[in-house]
Amino acid sequence: MESELYSCKRCKFVHFLRSIRFQICLLLFGCMFCLMFANLTMSVAILSMVNTTLSACVFIAHNSTSSGCDRADHIAGIGDYVHSEGSVNWSPETQGLVLSAISWGRLLSPLVSSIVARSDVSLWLPASLIVSALASSLIPVSVSAGYVMIVLLRFLLGVADAVAQPAINHLLANHFSSKTRNNAYGWTSAGRQFGVLAVYPIASIVSDYSGTKEGWPFVFYISSAICVVWVLLWVFFLLMHRRNLNRKRESISSVSSLSSIKSMISRMDENTQRICWKKVLQSSRFWCNMMAILCHEIPLNTAMMFLPMYMRDALHFCLKTNGVLSTLPIISFMVTKILATQLDHAIKSACKPDATKTAKWFNLVASLGMGSFLLGVSVLNCRNRGLAVILLCCGVGFAGFHTPGCIGTLLSLAPAHSSAISSMAYVLISCTSMLIPLVVKAIVVQSSSREWQTVWQICAGIALLPITFFSLHGTADEQAWSKPIRDQVEKESPFPSSPSTSSSSNSLSSKVTASSSHCHQLPMMTVEKL
Repeated sequence: MESELYSCKRCKFVHFLRSIRFQICLLLFGCMFCLMFANLTMSVAILSMVNTTLSACVFIAHNSTSSGCDRADHIAGIGDYVHSEGSVNWSPETQGLVLSAISWGRLLSPLVSSIVARSDVSLWLPASLIVSALASSLIPVSVSAGYVMIVLLRFLLGVADAVAQPAINHLLANHFSSKTRNNAYGWTSAGRQFGVLAVYPIASIVSDYSGTKEGWPFVFYISSAICVVWVLLWVFFLLMHRRNLNRKRESISSVSSLSSIKSMISRMDENTQRICWKKVLQSSRFWCNMMAILCHEIPLNTAMMFLPMYMRDALHFCLKTNGVLSTLPIISFMVTKILATQLDHAIKSACKPDATKTAKWFNLVASLGMGSFLLGVSVLNCRNRGLAVILLCCGVGFAGFHTPGCIGTLLSLAPAHSSAISSMAYVLISCTSMLIPLVVKAIVVQSSSREWQTVWQICAGIALLPITFFSLHGTADEQAWSKPIRDQVEKESPFPSSPSTSSSSNSLSSKVTASSSHCHQLPMMTVEKL
């Protein structure tokens, strides 16, 4: 009996590994990983590229601003630099321009999302990764041409990211049910956190290989190779399932459930409808959800950008220790996000609650936890640096509960137009990402502990804001402006339509035939909803 039960569980597990659902999530996870790896390579490689870099753990005497804290490290502070021969001689302003160029490319997301939504998403994903691979591989050989060429290549990396993110959201929104959508998004977006965890140690080791700091070009070549490998895996995945397409086309005519066919056709027709931006911009629910997402992204991006600098200036950790401890909040965020999406899936499977109430509760926990722990960090200094690291891990970790909260609403507000909605959110996030360094640099002038406490107090206040407006006005329901006009007219009409048996069957069969050969997204996922 036990052997049969074990065999049954094993068969189910093997079936799950061979399912399209798992393979799609795994490939989209890899796509997110490749994009984040390519985006962050410059952040690490630039330390070896420029002529002046921070030293490693070499003690250089200077006046500490730690207000009596004992120095338990040997790190170079602000203004303490060690000269080393690099490949370029960029000023701090030029370095900031090179690093921020990727955010300018992401601003094109609304422009490309409308094109992505009406075309084959399965082709846009490998195209974006190919552009990312080419741009990464050309950076080392273009350094001699000047920083303008590097800015252009970094801009192309941002454009590739702007294409891939709406395409991924469009796949998740249209081919996953509402019950599994947040779960799939949580696993897929975790690829970005894995990319962050991978790029820092790999790029650091490769750049400073043998202590010469001449290995930085290989960081970009590794990034390019990873993108090419993903493209080959994606092409192999499409070719492997191409033979199943004819089988799907043959079985569609024998489907007994007429409602499932109509649902499939309506989804296909909705994807061809253009979104009415006037109604979107006039929707208070849309802006409420967008503001909640920004209140999640601003504190999180601030922590991700300036965590190493905060640990160096305010907590006085050694550079090597700093590199290790800076990854702990990222790991905490990734693990919490996966657990939150699993909990959301379990609740929806067992209780089938209202989607809006579930999103509000998850968002309440995330905002309250994140804001409270960041507020606790704002009253600590290097005397309590161990506790500060723990509170940072908890605060950033609680942000993972936003995934089934306000972030998950990006896919449910308008499933047929999820790429356009996510592109708008992407633009707003990119704008704040460009403003965050300016604001933080304006506050942190002397690199004192008090200045960093002010930064965390502002982040905590922003994180706590959604407790009020999203809990009252947030929603996870599909909005009326996202549906085709004919559906709204039929809903308002007092007389139900009486379809003709002959004409409706003929039109239905013709649409079924067209849908099977339409190949709008991934053809094998159109018939069988994941």
